[in-house]
Amino acid sequence: MILFTRFLRENRRSVIGWGVASASVCFLYLPFYPSMGGPELEQLMSRMPSAMLAVFGLSGPLDGVGFTHATIFGLLGTLLLILAAVGWGARAVAGDEESGALELTLSYPVTRAQVALQRALAMLVLTSVLALVVALSIVALSGPAQLNVAPVNALAASTAFWLLGLLFGLVALAAGCLSGRKGAATGAGAVAAVAAYLAQTLGNQVSGLEWLARLSPFEWAFGSEPLRFGFSAGGLGLLAALCALCVVAAVWGLQRRDVGN
Repeated sequence: MILFTRFLRENRRSVIGWGVASASVCFLYLPFYPSMGGPELEQLMSRMPSAMLAVFGLSGPLDGVGFTHATIFGLLGTLLLILAAVGWGARAVAGDEESGALELTLSYPVTRAQVALQRALAMLVLTSVLALVVALSIVALSGPAQLNVAPVNALAASTAFWLLGLLFGLVALAAGCLSGRKGAATGAGAVAAVAAYLAQTLGNQVSGLEWLARLSPFEWAFGSEPLRFGFSAGGLGLLAALCALCVVAAVWGLQRRDVGN
């Protein structure tokens, strides 16, 4: 597990930075709920176009749970996790290959499959740290900010949040293993995330395109409102299955290529 621990060490500062950023989003926005929530906020939202509300995750009831989902999982918190995960995924193999470090690594008695699998495992740990930071921040603020979020539901939403971010990070990892290019890996992860977000938004707003939302990982993660109703095995299972498929693609892609060419 040397490759696994080395990648964790190399990214310890970045995970601390992303963790502080994620916690800051929670502690900057959620305490405002008592002064912003209630009938006044509902009236303000009722005057805004429904499409705009959906883009910013404001389409549901704006009680404490709805406000938490909109501010943390609806856009900004999820954006931070995806940015972090895609960055780690792009650097995990493609970044090493572009710097020449991957060829040196493969000169030791390790297989390409081990490289891809251990880097994927390290990404799982790094993204889980960010998800745990968000879950603990929500639980800590639930009482003082009058959010009324049950701890188990905060864990359920953060689990979906974690798998969603990990998925796009693994898309970047697989693209990096297939191409050997960090830019291509970053682009693949970013395009996949934007496409999935647009699919959910359009599917929930445009009549006749409801099927599009059902194909979106964002819908799998948050469509069942885990912050309000708890764990959804179906959505989590789909996210986990797609993550596993990306890992398989990463292993296959790295094994079939000439590294450095």
